[in-house]
Amino acid sequence: MILLNLILWIVTITLLGLSLATAWWYKFWLFEIIGTGYLWFAGATLLLWVSLFLVKPLRRKRSLQIVSAIALLFYAQFTLSWYIPKLQDMKAGGTPLTAMTYNVNYQLWETAAIAQLIKDYPADILSLVEPTQEQAAELRDEVQDLYPHYYRATGGNLSLFSRYPIKSAKTDNLKSPQHSLFATLEIAGKPVQVIVVRPPAPQNKSYFNRRKQVLRALAAYVKQQKTPLIVMGDFNTTAWSFYLHEFTQRSRLRNAAAGHGLHPTWYYASSAKATPSTHKFFQFIKIPLDHILVSSNIRVEQVTTAPPSVSDHRPLIARLRI
Repeated sequence: MILLNLILWIVTITLLGLSLATAWWYKFWLFEIIGTGYLWFAGATLLLWVSLFLVKPLRRKRSLQIVSAIALLFYAQFTLSWYIPKLQDMKAGGTPLTAMTYNVNYQLWETAAIAQLIKDYPADILSLVEPTQEQAAELRDEVQDLYPHYYRATGGNLSLFSRYPIKSAKTDNLKSPQHSLFATLEIAGKPVQVIVVRPPAPQNKSYFNRRKQVLRALAAYVKQQKTPLIVMGDFNTTAWSFYLHEFTQRSRLRNAAAGHGLHPTWYYASSAKATPSTHKFFQFIKIPLDHILVSSNIRVEQVTTAPPSVSDHRPLIARLRI
C-alpha cells in the first residue's frame, strides 16, 4: 500500500507540473519534447481523478483527489481558452481575406493531388512549406489561373501564391539560422505584409536552439511593423509550446485559432509511402504544428483544416477580415 501511495503521488505531482503549459521548465529541450503530449496528459489526469473516486482501493485519498483536481483545472483552463470567442473577432466590417498554409512534404509530393486540393479549398493567399523549386513550379502551372501572383523564396523551400498583387518580396534570415519569406501584398488598395516561416523542428538540442533563434528574430522584426501583418507556416511548435507563447508575447501577434479551437495539423498521412514501419507510432500523434498569426488590426472569422491529401500535414485555413 505504501508503494502504491508513492507511485500515485509521483504520477499526480508529475501531471500537475506538466499541466502548467507556460512554466519555466518548458524552456528546456527535454520538457519541450515531453510537452508535445500535453493533451494526452490532460486525458491521463482526468482518468486518474475519476479512478480516485471509483476504484475501491483508491477511495478516501482526499489529498490526491484535490491535487489531481487542481491539475485537471489547469489543463481545462488552457485547453478551453482556445474555444472562448474573442471580442475583437465580433466587430463588423473589413476586407475579407482567406489565408491557407500547407506543409506539402516534398518527399510525398504529387502535383495533381496537391493542385486538386487547392482548387477544392480555394484561398486568397496560399503559403506552401517544403516544396522543392521544381515542385512549386509544376504546381504554379496547374493553378496559375487561380493565383496570378507568385513568389518563390531563395532559401527555406517556401512559396507564396496570391490572388492579390505582390508589391514587393524578399527572402531573409534576419541573422538567424533559417530563411523566411517576406512579401507585401496590395489588398483593397492597402499594403498587407505576409511572412511565411518554417523554423527547424526541435529533433535535438542543436535544432531546438536554432528554432529559438529564428522565432526570437522574427518576433523582434514583427514588433517593429506598422501595417496589417500575417505570419503563417509550419512553426514546428505546438499551440501550447512555451516558445510559441513567447513568440506571440514578443511579436504582439495573436494566434488566429485563439477563440476558434485547437486544430491539429500533424500527423495525418495514411499511405504506405508516408508511413514506413518506423513512423507507425506517428499515427497516434495529432498536434497543431502549423499556425496562422495575425496583427491586432485583423479580425478572424473562422479557422478550419482541410484533408491532408498526400502530405502528412493538414492545410490550415483562416477566414480573415483586414
